[in-house]
Amino acid sequence: MFDHWPILIFVAETLVKRAAGLDKNGVDLKFAIDAAEHNKTGLKGDAGRKAFRAALDAAGPDTSELNDCQTDMYTILDDVVQNWKNSGRPATTLLVLTDGVWANTMANLVDNLILNLAKETTSKHVGKRPFSIQFIRFGEKCVEKLEKLDNELCSGRGFRDIVDHCSWRSTVEKMFKGSIDSQHDQYDPVELPITHDYQDLVNLFRVFNDRSLHEDDQSHSNLHPPASPRRSLSRSSSRNSKPESRQPERKSMPPPRIESWQSHTRGPFSA
Repeated sequence: MFDHWPILIFVAETLVKRAAGLDKNGVDLKFAIDAAEHNKTGLKGDAGRKAFRAALDAAGPDTSELNDCQTDMYTILDDVVQNWKNSGRPATTLLVLTDGVWANTMANLVDNLILNLAKETTSKHVGKRPFSIQFIRFGEKCVEKLEKLDNELCSGRGFRDIVDHCSWRSTVEKMFKGSIDSQHDQYDPVELPITHDYQDLVNLFRVFNDRSLHEDDQSHSNLHPPASPRRSLSRSSSRNSKPESRQPERKSMPPPRIESWQSHTRGPFSA
């Protein structure tokens, strides 16, 4: 995720702002690589939002040690699941911001962990999913892996589907609701190609984040777009230097936009 960190900060902040007030217990933040000291729980309100951003900045990658950092996704997911069980199994949505490159993780361990969770809830098909996982992808290295977790893993074994996957360029509504209900799960927004050089795009997000943080410190206002003649930073209009004409296999009309988010409760984040 080192190559995507400035974009990750923008996406994560956008999501945590949209989630504000939806859960009385607040938002939990958990990092996947040697950053346990930056993990946060129960973040609420304006103070929680600021603590969230401070943790993202503090846990930013040290580019001098890139070769020594690898993600063990199984251990991270297992820890989250065990905490969920120990806390009484509240309705939970886990948003995993990832590039899908899990070098230290055996794929079957992650698969089995998800399948065990799905098996526990298969007999309870009515209502919202008590635990669901939304993988939000950065980059194009592991699209097929994440699509299989989304489309084949649970349903292929007759279990309740508790996993969804989308790009960071998808809609906020898809990121929140894709793993919660089947209608949003089945709807895959078309990913627009990115025509910018990707490193230029990352640098643009870095400048935008720095400026918004400075403005927030000065005025305590909401995040404002940068005063720049360049295209504004909107996920729906972002483009890639290596365009790929990927079309979603599943095609359906988009679900109606629902402005009420009361059905969504906790939303831990993993970066």
